[in-house]
Amino acid sequence: MSAAAAAQQEQDIQRKLSYSAALPVSKPGDKVQTSRVTEAVSSFHFSQVFRPETTQRDLFEQTTYAIIEEALEGKNGLVFAYGVTNSGKTYTILGTPEQPGILPETFVTLFKKADNFRITASYVEIYNEKVYDLLATGQRRVFLQLLEKDGRVYVKDLEERPIKSYEEAKLMLETGQKNRQVGETKCNSDSSRSHCVFSLHLYHQDDPTTLFSKISIVDLAGCERGAKTGASGLRLQEASKINGSLMNLNRCLETLRFNQLHPKSERPVPFRSSKLTRLFQASFVSKQAGRIIMIVAVNPSTDEFDETLRTLQYSAIAKEVVTAPSKTTLLSRRLF
Repeated sequence: MSAAAAAQQEQDIQRKLSYSAALPVSKPGDKVQTSRVTEAVSSFHFSQVFRPETTQRDLFEQTTYAIIEEALEGKNGLVFAYGVTNSGKTYTILGTPEQPGILPETFVTLFKKADNFRITASYVEIYNEKVYDLLATGQRRVFLQLLEKDGRVYVKDLEERPIKSYEEAKLMLETGQKNRQVGETKCNSDSSRSHCVFSLHLYHQDDPTTLFSKISIVDLAGCERGAKTGASGLRLQEASKINGSLMNLNRCLETLRFNQLHPKSERPVPFRSSKLTRLFQASFVSKQAGRIIMIVAVNPSTDEFDETLRTLQYSAIAKEVVTAPSKTTLLSRRLF
């Protein structure tokens, strides 16, 4: 195939994907369609599809704003960005100075509303299946243990820093970002090599020592194939750990869905098989379970078609999962 023909083929597929994203599909039950040039069509149902021109502020208001409102009422919340490498996950979470992402917008909104709360923050990284504190000082990185107490999984010796303003929160985020593991691949010159979790802990002034609620915002590393990214050595090892943890997340979602459909023949959910799912087990199956937002970033490039298709297949399962005790999972999708 000539270069011109290949370019035209990619434009055709991008046009189909973008057109689907531009359809009025804001109500639950709408769908995204993807198509190969062979006209083989797959259809996936999502809660919402955001048009390419959606602003960062609009995305925040339609996905994460409700989590902040519920956190002020004592409910936990979890937001995570999921998708292939180089699809826009980090942009969605962090944004730019001109178009702040979900996390900076959360800072702004929370400090406007949380007058009666003391707020602390923590920032962790899961790299090669080890947990690190991105706010830790010192030259040597020390991985931390995941422990369980009273049914709650927590990171031992993780630092929680008090924050009193948007400026303090933003500085903390920037400090953690400097310590994050990134690396160059063929797909991305600045590819995230780890999952990162920024958590905001709320303590009510009437009981300042007891955790009232928590908001966790997660930038997942992108699923990838070594052959596509040119990974070898350390990069290949990183990709293997990333893919393994994401696959286990998918297995957990599939098992949760199976158990909801077959309550008399429940299967064990493999939360303990990766640090990522272990850390957020309580978000799915405990009294602490609250609203969960899954934002799926989709890259319309033909080079990423197979990975994108797989991403849509897995994320569509998540829409059907209901978190305990009786909170329906809200999942939003963004198409880039």
